[in-house]
Amino acid sequence: MHRGIDWARQKVSPSMSRRVALLFAMLLLWPFCSPAQPPKTDALQFFTDVTHQYAEATQWDIEYTTEHRQTSERQNLIATSRVISAQGTGNRYHFEIRDRDGFGLVVSNGVTEWQLDEPMGQYVVGVPGTYGHPFASTITSGEPPVRVAFFAPKSIGSISAGPRSAHWDPEETIEIAGHKVPCYVIRFGTADYPPVPQARQALPTSSTEIERFWIDKSRRVIVKMEQTADSLRGKPGNPYSVATHSVTTTVYTTVRLNQPPPDSLFTFTAPAEASLVAHFSDPYNGTVREANPPKPAVRPNYVGQSAPTLTLKAVDGRTLDISSLRGHPVLLDLWATWCGPCIFEMPAIDRIQRFAGPAGLSLIMVDQDKNPSDAVDYLKRQHYDWPNYHDGWNGKYNQLGLKMSLGLPTKLLIDASGTIAYYHEGADDDEGLRAAIRKLGPQFAAAMDKAEQ
Repeated sequence: MHRGIDWARQKVSPSMSRRVALLFAMLLLWPFCSPAQPPKTDALQFFTDVTHQYAEATQWDIEYTTEHRQTSERQNLIATSRVISAQGTGNRYHFEIRDRDGFGLVVSNGVTEWQLDEPMGQYVVGVPGTYGHPFASTITSGEPPVRVAFFAPKSIGSISAGPRSAHWDPEETIEIAGHKVPCYVIRFGTADYPPVPQARQALPTSSTEIERFWIDKSRRVIVKMEQTADSLRGKPGNPYSVATHSVTTTVYTTVRLNQPPPDSLFTFTAPAEASLVAHFSDPYNGTVREANPPKPAVRPNYVGQSAPTLTLKAVDGRTLDISSLRGHPVLLDLWATWCGPCIFEMPAIDRIQRFAGPAGLSLIMVDQDKNPSDAVDYLKRQHYDWPNYHDGWNGKYNQLGLKMSLGLPTKLLIDASGTIAYYHEGADDDEGLRAAIRKLGPQFAAAMDKAEQ
């Protein structure tokens, strides 16, 4: 027998009517009043915890598609790409990209590495390690354009490094690869980033960006990302100014972190039309040359000189005299939160410190931020517990007294005797830094062996 309520036949008192009406109104308003975020959770901290998984992953399988749409009064542009980034144990990896320029692939089964450049119709065979190294290798321009796939997890892992604040948007359920996925939604934009030193420009340019991220509520991984940007090149009101609107949408169809990728990703079958070559051909056949090639920058070299006399001051008032560390090697890392390459190489620095620190290496960070608290807040969000000191932002590196040609990041390795053993400007020489650390002594060589496994 059905025991449902027949509202038309019930005698309801006026007070009950009011309570029912109030309850009904609350139910109608519930979607708008309900919290759109996990209770008592800061949006940026939550997002940092999510992205930190990517930066620290030792195995992963990530697949995603990206669509970029850009419109202005003068042109409309649509570009799409598909990326697969996978790395397993035993130096096995699979990095692949398909975009408007063609198809590039690098695969290793742990014994052999294959690199395919489809537009050139060529592939090469070698030993593993070019792309599967735990540190970012220097990849030459003649190789397949799969850098994006190679750096995919680290790129995602560094997204939270930029903004100083983030915001919760209402939760959404979206469809990914045919499945309904309940998601938290986090947003931040131009106003949430610290001010960046403005470069000199021929034309004034202004832009506003909004980034939104859909995060799977159960797995706490990013399944969708959307970046919207509006820019104006020229002065506002000038009839010749160009306004551009762009939307970049990335959908992550596969995200597995710290799980073994499928073995099928580590196999390679050469296309019938591709030729095995010893080296990829020059796509321009040596015929393209710059009319006025720029002269290479003369980089200063302080190796062999005594370390500068330096007293550093932290935000909390602590001071450090570098000479007090004499007897132990010290790695000074000059960086800033507004410096993209600085942020990008943080996981590599973290890996070096985790192995070389117990052997006796002291890592000292020296930030060049305008706001002294920005660097401290960033390191805290990323769970890096390195000592950090503030040198002030004006591009002159006041206390260090260095004449720098390329700027940040810059690293100085000072040996136990107080002599500079390594100096480099830029984020492209992890291999050189590790080699210099090896020379500090047998315990450091052993530490780098473990770090590179």
